[in-house]
Amino acid sequence: MKRRLGFLLVLVCALGAPMPLAGAAPAPPAAKLKLTRVATRQQPTGLVPRAGDPNLYVMERLGKVRAMRPDGSDAGVYLDLTGQVSTGAEEGLLGMAFSPDGTTSYVHYVDKAKASHIVEHKVKVVGDTVTADPASRREVLTIAGTKRGHHYGGWLDVTSDGMLWIALGDGNGDGDKLGRAQDLSTLMGKILRIDPKPAAGLGYSIPAGNPFVKRPGARPEIWAYGLRNPWRASIDRTTGALWIGDVGEGHYEEVNRSTGGENFGWPLVEANHRLRGAAPAGSTPPVYEFPHAGGKCAVMGGYVYRGAALPALKGIYVFADLCTGHLTGLVQAAGKFTPIEVSAGTPVVTSLGVDSAGELYATSLNGGVFKLVAGS
Repeated sequence: MKRRLGFLLVLVCALGAPMPLAGAAPAPPAAKLKLTRVATRQQPTGLVPRAGDPNLYVMERLGKVRAMRPDGSDAGVYLDLTGQVSTGAEEGLLGMAFSPDGTTSYVHYVDKAKASHIVEHKVKVVGDTVTADPASRREVLTIAGTKRGHHYGGWLDVTSDGMLWIALGDGNGDGDKLGRAQDLSTLMGKILRIDPKPAAGLGYSIPAGNPFVKRPGARPEIWAYGLRNPWRASIDRTTGALWIGDVGEGHYEEVNRSTGGENFGWPLVEANHRLRGAAPAGSTPPVYEFPHAGGKCAVMGGYVYRGAALPALKGIYVFADLCTGHLTGLVQAAGKFTPIEVSAGTPVVTSLGVDSAGELYATSLNGGVFKLVAGS
């Protein structure tokens, strides 16, 4: 099975024109949208906002986080982990989030021993310059590397209650033959929810409301499981639902929605299709899947649009495909999610992101930082 995700498949190769989603309903006329380039950065893997700050913070895979002004100009380096991160396939600086008050940041990166690190820094503000205070660095969670060294996940978020959310892949490149994603005694192949405040000798504590807190043999950090490589996810700030883009193995990509405790079936199934057996009893199917057709290769999980500039997208979940860069929306009606065409995108799209107003952006490994705007 081929291994895929951003920096694996195409290190800046020329791809054909994005193909329309097979079977997709036509986009509403009011939703003629386009991605427009606002900046260029070095192999960007995503961007995040910071409360009370007009800038966006762009992650670069090789280890830097750079502040970007609203006009796209560079506002300086917020954090530099160059030399600490591994630059191998699927590795590097993978995720970032700020605390709700903007005083603390968290990053997810892979080191040269293939271990995943979740690290906290306090924010230092001097005049107009915002940086991570190196003296405040604190290791929140470390996940030892695996021999295979693939499927790290990468997404981080901090919700308004201060809880830190972490996406971890199954750590394999071989179809998860060890079954880690189904094993509740390991953190791999899971979505975690932790309180980043230290407790009981750990760099964090366990929220009492986590779904597996009282299950014998289960790690209490787990929120949902049965995932292959949840590279990007998001929490809808209106409904609280967690949306997960889980990168598939060889044939299908899937979008999942979680409210806590779900088993999404990997590696027994890939999306709705048998891989190593039947779907586990009580497992939760994806809300949407798509095959590797028309040049598509890997889902880049996105966001439910809650901005104001693009009213036709209000309440629609928008995600992307890595290879085509095509942006697709999911419209819910009568319990069913129907895809609509949102925009042609940019090849090698690594992530979608939002600013503090909820407007959508995309990053490409080719170097582009783009904003979704009304088309002509």
